Parts: sequence; structure tokens; C-alpha cells
Amino acid sequence: GMGDHMAGMSAAGAIAAALFHRERTGQGQKLEVSLVRVGAYMMSWDITLALRLGTPVIPYDREHHINPLINCYRAGDGRWFWLLHLQADRHWPNVCRAVGRPDLLEDPRFSDIQKRRDNAPALVAELDKEFAKRPLSQWAEIFQREDVWWAPVNNVNELLEDPVVEKSGILVDVPAGDGSSFKLVAPPVTFRGTPSGPQRPPPELGQHTEEILLELGYSWDDIVALKEQGVIP
Repeated sequence: GMGDHMAGMSAAGAIAAALFHRERTGQGQKLEVSLVRVGAYMMSWDITLALRLGTPVIPYDREHHINPLINCYRAGDGRWFWLLHLQADRHWPNVCRAVGRPDLLEDPRFSDIQKRRDNAPALVAELDKEFAKRPLSQWAEIFQREDVWWAPVNNVNELLEDPVVEKSGILVDVPAGDGSSFKLVAPPVTFRGTPSGPQRPPPELGQHTEEILLELGYSWDDIVALKEQGVIP
């Protein structure tokens, strides 16, 4: 459903823009959102490389990453995580301090972002060796102390326990019909001026069927007949 979700968000943004256009000009317009166009837009970095350079775009593995400081690594307990240093030269000393390898700062193979790209397999091997020495929980404390930017690779169940999820408002409490509540994934946008959230329980199967049929002009006799025929619950 990732493409569907992105297409829905694109459509919502386009509708908002079209309504603004109508407010300013008095003219409406037809909108089209294509799943394949949304997919291409999500991959626009790679597609743009192919368009601008005219060369094959070949995926690279983690041993040959163009920036080994934006790469995934595995801690000693088997948990994977990502380093997230776009400004690699700025953060390279922090990473060296975190892994306890000041000698890497003096290694000419890793002296700048271009050298680290050229020697990516060697650097990844060095970092793999160091990160395997501690569990991720210990690395998290070290990364916090040394200002290393990172993120865990969570499975779905680990995601639900991640404190970032709780603080980000990713989950929302939905009222249930019995007075209790349950959690679901919240929409990705928060409106600070007009906060909103679930106001009522989700309807039970067929809860509003009779109400809607009456609004459509069906009589109670019609509704009873439909029930007897098994058309509606």
C-alpha cells in the first residue's frame, strides 16, 4: 500500500492547491494522480541520474556505498542501525571517537569524503569490526555522548516500543464501542491551530444500513424484505 498512500497524499495536496486556485480565480480544474507517476517521483533521484548522465544506474551494496557514513551496520547483538551523516567530513571525527579509533583520523585512505568513497570496502570492514563489539543499547548511549547521528532498523514490533514513535504522535487512541480504546496509526499531519483526532468508535458491521436506506427512500417493509433475503445483515 505504499504507492496507494503516497498517491492519496499527492491527491490531497493537489486538491488543496486547486481549491486555493478556485478561491483566487473562481475557476476549478480537473486533477489526475497516477500511481506510476507517484512511483517514478519517489524514485526521482535515480531516474534523474539516468536522464542527466545517460549512463546505467547500478545499485550499490553497503560495502561500496558512496558515503560509508550514510550506511547500515550491525551491532554485536545482531541489531542493525543506520549512520546518518550527510556532512561526512564534519561528522567523521565524531564517529572515530565513538568507535574508539582515533587512528582512523590519521589514515590517508579515509582523510576526506572522496577518499572514503574510493576506499569504502576497507572503511566498512573497519567499522563492522568495531560495531560488532557492543550491543545496540550501548552504542545508543555512546552515539548520544559523541553526537553521532543514527537510527535503529526496527521491525514492526520494535517500532511500537521506540520512544521516538511515542513522542512523534505516530499512534492515536481510537474509542471503542464498549468505552475502552485501542491504538491505530495516526495521519501523518498535525494541524496545530485546529487539532483533531478520532471522536467516536468505528461503526459496527451494518450499524448505519437502515438509516442510510431510509434516507434513500426505502420503506421499513423494503428493509425487512432485504433482511429476509440476506441482502443486508
